[in-house]
Amino acid sequence: MRSYLTILAATAMLTVVVTSFASWILDPYYIAHPLAGKVFMQPDDRAAKTAFLAKDCRQFDSYIMGNSRTEILKGSQLADTGARFYNLGAPLENIGQSLAKLEFLFRIDCPVSALLVGESVDVLAHPPPDRLTQMEHPLITGDNPLLFYGKYFLGPQGAIAHFRSKFSGSPRLKFYYPDGHLDYLWEMQSDADYANSICKISRLSAQQKIDLFGRLPQYRKLGSLAVQHHIKVVVWLTPLSKARSIVLDDPDVSRYISELHQIAGLSVLESDPDSPLLSDFHQWHDCEHFHRAVFDQLIAPGAAKLLRE
Repeated sequence: MRSYLTILAATAMLTVVVTSFASWILDPYYIAHPLAGKVFMQPDDRAAKTAFLAKDCRQFDSYIMGNSRTEILKGSQLADTGARFYNLGAPLENIGQSLAKLEFLFRIDCPVSALLVGESVDVLAHPPPDRLTQMEHPLITGDNPLLFYGKYFLGPQGAIAHFRSKFSGSPRLKFYYPDGHLDYLWEMQSDADYANSICKISRLSAQQKIDLFGRLPQYRKLGSLAVQHHIKVVVWLTPLSKARSIVLDDPDVSRYISELHQIAGLSVLESDPDSPLLSDFHQWHDCEHFHRAVFDQLIAPGAAKLLRE
């Protein structure tokens, strides 16, 4: 009986070791490997980018922050400012998370001279913080590293996620670059795509407005840090496609934007709401994610001027 239990325990242990090794080798969330090249599933951008900067941040002195709309931006789009940008954006990133990353950069003595922060007034989601695609690195949270890595590598879940994404019928492919920015490898096909469910949005609810105005204290903290550390901070409102621009018609949203403009230490940019780019499906990957050309034409000139001042 004892030998049987020993064999059973050894088999279970071997299974855990083998499946954990497979999860580590495949590493679909890019926790242990550099986040670069073509990616077939959503990685944990937050943890991957934090780990990268912890190894060497001296080659950068400026950072792009915000949600997935900001991740397409690359430093060369603002090369005439002289800033060396790293794109620290992540899906559904909020200003509180961006503040935590800025404080992390201060702790590890990274040079920070400028921040380009995307603000999306229509994105008020609250994804579970323990979702494997959303978790912050222990260097940000101070959590136990063993517990953090165990969630990704202890057992077969990483390997299963990898193969599931490989054989998915319609993966949303991305290509990541060493400076943190990415390319979205999908496109809107026609105006009919605006009818997709992801494009449908109504006016903000009362709770969403509370959440939106709850960002202001965090932006005030960002402005205070900008003044204290002599950092240029440009907050830009991400352009909204014609399918989602109804949010901007709300007087409360207008009041929020007005209060954002008044925060000391921040420069705030808005795009032209009447630009034809916002209704041209050729300029959008989907109704939430615009092409770089939209930023280049509607935001970049103003941002570059502010960063050069």
